[in-house]
Amino acid sequence: MYAIFLRILLGALFLYLPIFVESCSSDFGLRDSVCVLFSNSDPKCWGRNDKGQLGYESTNHVGDDVYELGIYLPTIDLGGVGTVSRLSSRYDHTCALFSPSFLIKCWGDNQYGQLGYGDTNERGDDPGEMGDYLKEVSLGSGTEVSQIKVGTGHSCSKSSFGFLKCWGLNPDGQLGYEDSSSRGDGANQMGDYLEVVNVGSGVVIQDLFLGGFQTCITTSTLNLKCFGLGFFGNLGYGDIESRGDESLEMGDYLPYINLGLGVEVTKLANFQSSTCIISSQLFLKCFGLNPLGQLGYGDGSDRGDDPGEMGEYLPIVLLGVGRTVLDVALGNSHTVFFLFIFFFINFSQVLSKAFK
Repeated sequence: MYAIFLRILLGALFLYLPIFVESCSSDFGLRDSVCVLFSNSDPKCWGRNDKGQLGYESTNHVGDDVYELGIYLPTIDLGGVGTVSRLSSRYDHTCALFSPSFLIKCWGDNQYGQLGYGDTNERGDDPGEMGDYLKEVSLGSGTEVSQIKVGTGHSCSKSSFGFLKCWGLNPDGQLGYEDSSSRGDGANQMGDYLEVVNVGSGVVIQDLFLGGFQTCITTSTLNLKCFGLGFFGNLGYGDIESRGDESLEMGDYLPYINLGLGVEVTKLANFQSSTCIISSQLFLKCFGLNPLGQLGYGDGSDRGDDPGEMGEYLPIVLLGVGRTVLDVALGNSHTVFFLFIFFFINFSQVLSKAFK
């Protein structure tokens, strides 16, 4: 009963949130920043910079005045550990992967330890924090990072041996350690202290995807597993349960997501509470939060939150005759929306546990 009440309340927030947005302070605004990586491996960023997420050792926004872009926009100084091969940004923090060193560095917001430096200090917002002053994130002896992805408040890396490690915000189990404790914000939490996430015996991770409060992996067999926040069915397991925050939810206990007979996942996009996959046949399926029709099914009904909505019951998104999908990206309308969602989601979990 309480879960139904809260879902109705959340639906009402979608309808009336514009009323609240006009009176909110700028602290609740969109995290508007952009980072690019050029062919010569030079990274540059511009936009919002209140947390140092642009990496220019200040909190000055960039791109809102003359003589700030083009030839005036400097390359981010990340020191001499190699060339940047990949960038990953979400909300207020960014991580860079270097080659051939297989190391990573992160900067920006760090209130949950999402940068992985064993504290909650922001990096990139003050002089003397970038370049060689910005240390490599320690993920354990001999670890070679082959992939780095970041979410709203957490980060995950895949090693060259296929091992997954995650750190940062973790109220809903998005780190995959069968608890709700953050990691990376205190001493003795990173490096060899940070355990490998158990995604199941014999599972070989192919690719890694982080949404707002969830983590998904595709496997070498082109199957999909997700864990973290599942309140809107965005994990795709036919319920609203989070996974990864309690014992016996990871490893072999974490099932593959049923997307239909023979459906192989080649790409995925997830943002906060909606998820879309591209199959090897180049069609699109989406599940999770859907009050504004963002799943593309011509209605406002969530998918994946109840039995009988996944697998063969989950239809292909119709995009026109003869069209095939090569890539997909998900976005969001406003940061305030997810701050309200995040509050009520965690409030609902407290209520559900209290009235069990």
